[in-house]
Amino acid sequence: MVVNSCVPVRSTYAAEMGKTKTGKPAQSARKAGVLAGKAGKVDSLRAQARAAMAGRDFSRAVRLLEKAVRQDSAGDSAGLFAELGLARLQAGDNRAAIRAFDRALVLGAEDAGIHNGIGLACQALGEVGRALTAFEHAVAAAPGSAGFRLNLANAYKNAGRAADARAALRAAQAIAPDSAAIIYARGNIEAAAGDAAAAVAAYAAVLDIDPGHINAFYGLGQGIKAGIAVPDRLIARFAARADDPAIPPAGRGRIHHVLAMQADAAGDFAQARLHFDAFNRYAAEAAYAARSQGQAFSPDAFPDAFKAEIDAIIAASPAGSFARQPQAETEGRRPLFIIGMPRSGTTLVEGLLARHRAVTAGGELAEMALIAEQAGGYPAALRALPEKRRKALAARYRARLTDIDPDAAWVSDKMPVNFLHLGLIARLFPDAVILHCQRDARDVVWSCYTQNFTGNLSWSYRLADIAAFYRGYRRLMAHWRQVLPLPVHDIVYEDLVAAPETGAKAIFDHLGLEWHDELLARPAADYAPVTASSLQQGRRIDSHAVGRWRPYADALAGLDLDVPD
Repeated sequence: MVVNSCVPVRSTYAAEMGKTKTGKPAQSARKAGVLAGKAGKVDSLRAQARAAMAGRDFSRAVRLLEKAVRQDSAGDSAGLFAELGLARLQAGDNRAAIRAFDRALVLGAEDAGIHNGIGLACQALGEVGRALTAFEHAVAAAPGSAGFRLNLANAYKNAGRAADARAALRAAQAIAPDSAAIIYARGNIEAAAGDAAAAVAAYAAVLDIDPGHINAFYGLGQGIKAGIAVPDRLIARFAARADDPAIPPAGRGRIHHVLAMQADAAGDFAQARLHFDAFNRYAAEAAYAARSQGQAFSPDAFPDAFKAEIDAIIAASPAGSFARQPQAETEGRRPLFIIGMPRSGTTLVEGLLARHRAVTAGGELAEMALIAEQAGGYPAALRALPEKRRKALAARYRARLTDIDPDAAWVSDKMPVNFLHLGLIARLFPDAVILHCQRDARDVVWSCYTQNFTGNLSWSYRLADIAAFYRGYRRLMAHWRQVLPLPVHDIVYEDLVAAPETGAKAIFDHLGLEWHDELLARPAADYAPVTASSLQQGRRIDSHAVGRWRPYADALAGLDLDVPD
């Protein structure tokens, strides 16, 4: 018997018999009609949702599909949830997307696209282990998909597994050998692994296929940090389009960034300054436009807003408030946080640690910021955090470390701005280890201004805002030193690069790790930082970046880099 998927089996069977158990065939017919009507509404809603998706109105698509799910009583529920997951993913609601995709799987859907969608959502949330598993399922279900293999390669790159990333990418390229997207990804993987020459070669190959590929040009420009010049013909080609309004602001900013670095490398600092200024103008325009609706950003409000944020954290953690701390956790690994201003040497320190086989580099984890949001209101939660809640939040963070590496003695978290959360870290982990990276304020400020950071660092587009951020950081760190029971191990960038062995020994000794002379020469196993420092990982530790601010002293003149009273 073939059953209409929109009509329950019991009703269909009764209709075939010509009557229901109560002997009322008309009632069954009416019920079937109602169900058929609902099925028609569901089909209409799905059609409207698909049109909304095609028009990139993802929020509308989500609303329509959620309504369709409520209307659907016995139809294609698995397919509906799969479509809803995709719409939520496109709308940026990654948690809700995962729930919809999971529901589709529970209802019996087996589609490689669902696993791929879960992988993309998990990757956006920083859930590396689950993202990898999902992409592996997608590839297993559709081994001929170059796109799914490309996503798997990028996931391996983000997990720091460079060898696996290369293998997955080779498999993708075997399917689509002339794909610019795949070759571009190869450049990103080599850049993350610190192989500047291989990265530059890949980006150049992309430009042979697609001469206007701005991101490949930008990637090529990152090789300047490793001493690899961009060919003059490419500089000229993209310089002519640097202010083309047909190119989105982010793309124009990237072009100016390469032109700035090229001028800097040539010693034309005045020209470099002009391009760095243009880069930041366009980067700011792109970042502000990308902010969520209803969250308009006012650049002029930042200094006062950030000062108020620091004031609130300090007020919520007065002296003596950490006197009664819970006993240090004895289960699991001690959390290891590497903090400081961005561009203060956190990547260098994590790269050093990753050379030791007992340490796995976790990179810049967003977990503490998420935990702070869930702590019951941060920084107010610093005043009263129930023990049950404290243990649950601590367990969440430790689970994240296990997701990264279940066996390593140490998993580092080098999110620099975790300095904002040291009070919460002290509450959750009285046994935490804090490595604090410091660097000359002028080098930090100028380096922040001239870097194209991953993510929206809205304070990094104007020198005055960077200075305000730096002042807040200094003031908060001075406060933490006075009130927190956590010991903080300071690492001065200039001292470390001047005497790498001495500085490295001190760091390893602080962690109780045995020092071996070959550690400075040994490459970090599969260490692929996804930061502005990626292409510098292959360099020998030296002092080349000390004093980089000096040619731009005029730009920094007048900035207040002292801690306010």
